[in-house]
Amino acid sequence: MVILQMVTKSLLRRKNRVIIALLAMSVSVFFVMSLTHMKVGLANSLSRVSGQADLIVGAPAQPVHLALFGLFRLGNPPPAISYDYVRQIKNNPEVASVIPLSQQESHRGYAVTGTTEQLFDNVGIGQVFARGEGFSDSHSVVLGASFARHSGYLPGEKMTIAAGTEPTFADEYPEPFTITGILSPTGSVLDNGIFVPITTLQTMRGKYRPDEQYGINLLLVKLLSKQATLPVQNQIKNAHGQSLEVVIPAQELAYVHQLASRVINMVLGILAITVLMGVLMVFFSVSGSLAERRQEVQTLRMLGARTHQIVVISFLEPLLVILLASLGGFLLFIAGVSLLEVFGPVEWRAWVGKQKISINELFTLLSVLTFGCLMAFVPAWMAYGQCSDGQQKQKSTQPGLPAKHSSRVEGNC
Repeated sequence: MVILQMVTKSLLRRKNRVIIALLAMSVSVFFVMSLTHMKVGLANSLSRVSGQADLIVGAPAQPVHLALFGLFRLGNPPPAISYDYVRQIKNNPEVASVIPLSQQESHRGYAVTGTTEQLFDNVGIGQVFARGEGFSDSHSVVLGASFARHSGYLPGEKMTIAAGTEPTFADEYPEPFTITGILSPTGSVLDNGIFVPITTLQTMRGKYRPDEQYGINLLLVKLLSKQATLPVQNQIKNAHGQSLEVVIPAQELAYVHQLASRVINMVLGILAITVLMGVLMVFFSVSGSLAERRQEVQTLRMLGARTHQIVVISFLEPLLVILLASLGGFLLFIAGVSLLEVFGPVEWRAWVGKQKISINELFTLLSVLTFGCLMAFVPAWMAYGQCSDGQQKQKSTQPGLPAKHSSRVEGNC
């Protein structure tokens, strides 16, 4: 207890340098853990959503764009294609379901997705609806959990939609929709969605906007067997030529994951160097103070402090700083992730949201602590060397002391 008090007082005497080292290390640990969390969350998210569709069919576009929009709604909607493709692809005996997605309407700045009831069957959670049900009639609308919470809408209330992403009052469809269900939180892009029956949208488009060309943006295709993925892809391409793009989302998402991992690993390497520099800052701060505190060490020896006590003090000073910095970085990481879950952008919640702290983040924290403990041994060894040098000097400068006095000097260190 006395040693801990001495360490605390010693750190307080050098509080300016200690605070700078604490802040530098805490921020570095925070960023390293955050990037590790993003890397793990990205991999889990891609693995989770890649099973929502075996194939994605849309107008000719970049395959990565189709995959990202189809599963994460990232980027602009692909060009529209005819609804006739739905029936044609459904006729394939290897196809289990075809889910159309059409995003050409909006509600108060939020995109409205025209689809079918089958979209909710692929959510992959036990209880699909937190309240209400799916499309019970032609003018039903289903809301995602996050959108319902932010907007305050409840089942039974009515809402209107308008044509276009930036509509005017004249673009609003006069027929209202009734909210029939609210989805349970899924941790995916569905949480921020507004979903209406696509057949109703087609009717209203032809009724109120007959002069404009509408269609569907893409199709999510589920197959009866994964082994039929390549054959069905080739069949669709051969049947429709250049008019359609057919992509395998698992392949495109693996490519995205590979590119993202390279960038994250590069940034992690840079941040790891900053953590190393933070630990070295603590080391040089303590080792420099040891060189300046020879008088303090000699005073401790004169007061009866033994070698192992001075070594423990020298070891605990950097170790305490590193422990506090790691704890501070970890608390910043927890706070940052919690805030992003609530106030973060939609893209964060779609890619990394609902990701719990994994063993990877804890391993990162443990690695920092382990390296810090190893570095703390260096100033402790230097203090031991100073104590041994002082002991030898005392012996050489007082050769004529009686035995009992000589033993007392030896006992001080």
